[in-house]
Amino acid sequence: MAWKLGQDSFTVCRVKWIDGKKGTFYSYDWVHRFSKQRDREKGIRGLRKLIAEWGARAEIAGIFENDGKKTKPFEYYEYGTKIY
Repeated sequence: MAWKLGQDSFTVCRVKWIDGKKGTFYSYDWVHRFSKQRDREKGIRGLRKLIAEWGARAEIAGIFENDGKKTKPFEYYEYGTKIY
């Protein structure tokens, strides 16, 4: 059985761009879709890389636990700069 991106990812990144658009991106925590294990750090590295590529175009970006709740992010970025 293959992994499902939205329900099986450990973390999620929510972004608001300067033009007002919003986006949600899920971490990719496994090597391939039939992997037996997931690696949380691999997924977080991928989300950090995306935020670094967006840079100043992303007004606000936060990395959250993927538990279905909008809680406080454990990493928060403004204009590509990490705040906490």
